[in-house]
Amino acid sequence: MTHTRKPLSRRVVDVLTRIELGFAGIMLLVILVLVFTQAAQRYTPFEGLAWTGEISRFGLAWMTFSVAGVLITLRGHIALEVVDTLPAPRLIRVVQVGSLLLVALIALGLSNEAWGLIQTQGP
Repeated sequence: MTHTRKPLSRRVVDVLTRIELGFAGIMLLVILVLVFTQAAQRYTPFEGLAWTGEISRFGLAWMTFSVAGVLITLRGHIALEVVDTLPAPRLIRVVQVGSLLLVALIALGLSNEAWGLIQTQGP
């Protein structure tokens, strides 16, 4: 039985994908803990932690970018799964390219908003 190894580029992409998914999982856990902490602070007599909301927002932004990268890498965008069943290969290619361009445009918009969020936060 021959054992074939994946090319180095594929192994690197696999490792980076696992890192991105791990990072997204950590961010989801951070958001969950901080939002629960923020909700619990409403019912406690002591002064709450003011930074929980900001860290949650930044965690959501980083989680979104991380998972978006994974979806693009794995071609997991929902439009591609629906269109892949069409019988016309040229139409499939046009939709795939259009979909990736739309995702890139949205990513640029999200990056712009994230930059604005960073600029409006105090030190």
